[in-house]
Amino acid sequence: MRTSTKYELHWVKSQTLGADTYHDEQHGTFDSLAEAQDAVRRWWGANHFNPPYVREIVDDKGAHWWDYGAHNCFYCFKEKNNEVKDMA
Repeated sequence: MRTSTKYELHWVKSQTLGADTYHDEQHGTFDSLAEAQDAVRRWWGANHFNPPYVREIVDDKGAHWWDYGAHNCFYCFKEKNNEVKDMA
């Protein structure tokens, strides 16, 4: 048995500025953090979006958050560890 690490990509938006309630949309699971972050960059490119900045914050649970200048919207990359049975 071994552990496989994947990353879930979430787009998170506060319902109202300063609110404690959030809208959370999962946009896929990726084999690496770099792959998940590249998916966001590709989406931005395909939609002609250029954020004024990207600031990465790692929270106390190990999730990587991107603040990209929208003030109430963020991308969150959550690490998920899964046990995988080795085929003998």
